[in-house]
Formats: sequence, C-alpha cells, structure tokens
Amino acid sequence: TGLSSGSVSNVVAELVAEGLVEEAGSVDSAGGRPRTLVRITPGSGFMIGVDIGETRIRIELFDLALTELART
Repeated sequence: TGLSSGSVSNVVAELVAEGLVEEAGSVDSAGGRPRTLVRITPGSGFMIGVDIGETRIRIELFDLALTELART
C-alpha cells in the first residue's frame, strides 16, 4: 500500500471508532506482537445494487460484509 504500519494502525483505529470494522481475533507473528485481525462490521452500512435490463429491473440490498439482505 505504501503506507507505514503506524499509518495503517491509525486508519484502522479510526474505522474501529466509527464502528465500521471490529476486531476478529489475533494471529501469532514471526517476531514481535501478535497481529490483530479485523473484519467489516456487518450492520455498519448498506449497499444497493441495481441491474437494469431490457425486460426487467433487479434490485439487491447488501450489508458491508456482502451478505444479501433483500432482492426484488
């Protein structure tokens, strides 16, 4: 990414504070502290996909973890 580990930590801390990501455990490191895993907080936002075809329109609703919540 070209970002320093400190910059990545700061960005992740902001995302955690805003409730967009959450800690999901840790993984042992080859040296130093264990790495903390993060994942998208599923209920933190939503996306809508719209497919406009020649004979129909399809709309789908997803959470940010890409779980389909509704479809027409």
